[in-house]
Amino acid sequence: GHKDGEGVSARFQRPSRVAVDGDGSAIVTDMHNHCIRKVTPQGVVSTLAGIGGQSGYKDGDKNTAKFSCPSGVAIDADGNVIVTDFDNHCIRRVTPQGVVSTLAGIGGQSGYKDGDKNTAKFSCPSGVAIDADGNVIVTDFDNHCIRRVT
Repeated sequence: GHKDGEGVSARFQRPSRVAVDGDGSAIVTDMHNHCIRKVTPQGVVSTLAGIGGQSGYKDGDKNTAKFSCPSGVAIDADGNVIVTDFDNHCIRRVTPQGVVSTLAGIGGQSGYKDGDKNTAKFSCPSGVAIDADGNVIVTDFDNHCIRRVT
């Protein structure tokens, strides 16, 4: 299930990957709750973005944005949370203010195509990292390759 709270009272459904932000909080992709969660060093769990238990594709603020099986997570130098949105076949960004946007890929359309953020296509992106130059490096699972988003 999905439940924000403190310690063992919080609930996740298939948490997938984790990254640690500048404040020492763990940012977790809660894959089957279709949202991004934050666990503070004190053990308080909150939903950073997405609607717990509701799959979909929508950019917007943290309370209206939707994900579909978010998988990988990384944090860039500006504190943005970068997420691979596995079933939406795209790469998403969550700002420190909680605004979700699509960084690359076309939500809900799988494929393989290099291009700008509006034309590039992925197929089940899963892992993500940020390199020393700030490029987003993605494992494009069903395309069997590694991709760079600049």
